[in-house]
Amino acid sequence: MNTIGTRKERMRRALGRQPVDRLPVQTNFTRAMGRKLRETLGVDASQLSRRLDNHLLRVDVGHTTRLSDDGRVDVSDRTRRGGQSIFPFRPPEEV
Repeated sequence: MNTIGTRKERMRRALGRQPVDRLPVQTNFTRAMGRKLRETLGVDASQLSRRLDNHLLRVDVGHTTRLSDDGRVDVSDRTRRGGQSIFPFRPPEEV
């Protein structure tokens, strides 16, 4: 089997159930573990994903969900400006 050129091509082939030279991998970690990994591997934050040979883009969502007074999820700050939010929030027991 030929070596696949890029992570992106490897992912495309694997998702398309085509042969790949090796399985795509993804190593996720907490912020604290990320600091430890960077120190241990001697890389900065921008290099860590490549050093771990991750195939997926890591996106951190480090903000808290804001709710308006009526319990709706405020996804665009419109609620605080007098608009209405678009996703109603229901506690799990009501779903």
